[in-house]
Parts: sequence; structure tokens; C-alpha cells
Amino acid sequence: MDVKQESDLEPLCSCANLTYGDARKLLARPSGMTYDQLLAETGAGQTCTACLLNMEYFCSSEGAAAAATGLVTDASLKAQERRSLKRRLYDWLDIVFPLIAFNRTNFIPILCGPDIETNLRVTNHKLLFKEGHNPPFKIRYAIRNAAGGLLKRNTALVGVGEELSVPVSTFLDPPEEGQPFSIGMVEIDRFGKFPGNRGTTRPQVEILSKDGSSAVHSQAYNSPGDIWFTAQNRTDEERLFVIVLNTSRADLVFSIAYPFSPLGVAADSLQVKQGTLAGKGAYVHEVTGIAPDELVYSLRAQIGHAAKVMLLCATPDLSRISVDHP
Repeated sequence: MDVKQESDLEPLCSCANLTYGDARKLLARPSGMTYDQLLAETGAGQTCTACLLNMEYFCSSEGAAAAATGLVTDASLKAQERRSLKRRLYDWLDIVFPLIAFNRTNFIPILCGPDIETNLRVTNHKLLFKEGHNPPFKIRYAIRNAAGGLLKRNTALVGVGEELSVPVSTFLDPPEEGQPFSIGMVEIDRFGKFPGNRGTTRPQVEILSKDGSSAVHSQAYNSPGDIWFTAQNRTDEERLFVIVLNTSRADLVFSIAYPFSPLGVAADSLQVKQGTLAGKGAYVHEVTGIAPDELVYSLRAQIGHAAKVMLLCATPDLSRISVDHP
């Protein structure tokens, strides 16, 4: 089967303004380039991350085409001449010792309440990768409550063409009186059984509510510092929540402040919520008290060390819920 080759002018990563032609030139450099090096040098796949699967497939297919034409061989020979003693030592160690799977750790929130369910989903679809390019994946996950307490730890093998679905909200206690829902966190590790493509295995969180469903892919943690969101003030139509997941075992000092102007200028009515979150814990804060004349406002979350911050939007009765990352 012939695989369609995209035009050089077509965007591969719109966020980084990277076209297929630009990427082909980088992969064809005499020194060669790996998938991870391409991401690091171009900044591709770092913003919305929607292009990562296309990027991986592109690097896989272009690398195979280069090898067939001898480009990779030529680049390897030239690179071989320039290898440092340190690099040669590493290469020797790679030959002598067995390969170890590189772990990808991701985090997702858990919501539990009346008519609110949360599922963890991991798929390992073959797509168009060649036979043997998709390894089975060992998925290890830990389910924790808001205080960081471990509720469930398990490991599952997801073979090629298989899916994993875990109803993670069933492990949480119901929300306390006056609270819209209870919250927790899932930490997921992925290990390929042999070298290959990660493909579709990025974990997804699925939130089911009375009148709708939403999903978003998991991510690694956010770096320490400021994280900004901008929102419309529509209190009659929606409720807004900020979710903080402490991805470390150390306590997390954080703050949530709003409203700011879209340019980051603090309003006279600035509200600041400060707190300390236990290791591996989860916290949710509902945004309230925005003046009616603040039609569009910004919100700032500050985290003292690596953590995950997400924004949740819902109808007033929580019958429809949407969750997203910054």
C-alpha cells in the first residue's frame, strides 16, 4: 500500500510553524537527527501537543525511506568519525547491556459525584506503523484521593490492538456535603516491551456527566512558576474550576489569583487563594466573585515546584463538563 506523502508546504506542527519540508531538511542533515532531537530543536509538539502522533509517524516513515536510499548510512559513517571517547563508551555500554524501557509518566484528575464518573483509557492501535513497530505496553497506574492517599495500584499489559479502561472514580468517596464533587489523581507509567513507537498509547481521561462527556489527553507536570488562563465571565451559563495535582511526594505551596486583565494587570477586586497541598494530593477551587463588568479576565496559578494545573468548565448544574490543560 502506498502511503501519501505530504507536501513540503503543509504544516507538521502549526504551533511551531514547522512544515513537512522543514522537518525533512533537518532529518536529512549529515549528522542525522532523532525524533526527540527534532522536537527539542524545533519546539514542535510542546504547545498543544496535538501533532505528536503525526510527528512520530513522520519520523518513522522518513527514517525508513532515508535508510532505503542510503542517506542514513552516509550520515552514520560521518558521525562515526566525529564520535568522542565518551560517546564511544556509551555506545559500547548499549551493546553490552540490555535496553531498558524509557518510562513516560502522566497525570490525570479524577472527579466523582452525583452523575459524574471518570475513566482512565489507554489504547494501543496499530494505525499505519509497520509490523513490529508497535510494542505491547506495560501500564502501571496508581489511584489516589485528594490527600494523596493510595487507593489502588495495578499493572496491566496492553497489547497491539487492545484497550485498557479503568473506572477510576469508583475508588473515591462521595463528595462531602456542600461540595460539587470529590477529586483525586491517577499517576500512569508506560513501558514498551521492546523499542518501537508509542503511537496512540498516551493515556486519556474521560469524564461522563448527566448530559455529556468530555476527554483530554494526559500530560507530564507543569514547571514551577506562573500558569495563566484567560476566560469569559459567563456566570449565568457556566462554572469555572481550577484543578491542582501535586505530582511530587513533597508538599506543594501554591496560589490561585484572579481577576487580572488579559494583559496581566491585577484588578482592584483581586482575590488570592493560597494553600499547601500534600504530596501526590489533588485540589479543586471554584472561581467566584468576578464583577459583572469583567467581561474577559485572566487567572494566574503559581506553583512552588513541578505540578499539574488544569481548568474545568461546567454548566451550573454540572450536567455537562469540559476539562483542559494550559
